[in-house]
Amino acid sequence: SGAPPGPAHATLAAAATYAFAKPLRDSDVERRWLGTRAKELVNSSDRAKVLWKSLLPSGGSDCPLDQPVSLLAQFLSMVGRFLCPSGHVTARISTTCFGYCDGCQKELCEGSSILECELCSPTWWLCMACHAPQAFAAGPAEMQIL
Repeated sequence: SGAPPGPAHATLAAAATYAFAKPLRDSDVERRWLGTRAKELVNSSDRAKVLWKSLLPSGGSDCPLDQPVSLLAQFLSMVGRFLCPSGHVTARISTTCFGYCDGCQKELCEGSSILECELCSPTWWLCMACHAPQAFAAGPAEMQIL
């Protein structure tokens, strides 16, 4: 029939035109993608939420989907230093047992400082030698939160 094709049969640009009645600029697509990823992280981790709130300007919306690309990119860059390969936010802990670094396979003694992801099965560990050391250096207060 004469009905326009649905978004499933269209290119990205055509889908954007079909869904929003106007073409989206690349920056709009980028902002929505970054905003959606930031929202997932903020909603799934209290630590990511604290970092997110520390970056927001006073007043205005705290929803990631309402923020500019520059703020979203800054947040994702900072929190990205603390993600496991599955994209979960990790915690910096001291080990309570022996184990192995999932990055270099080095044996980790009890009391070793590591990044841990409890959501991964088996639990994911990364030693500080494998992690970017500058993330834990004295720096912005936001990084000390994580």
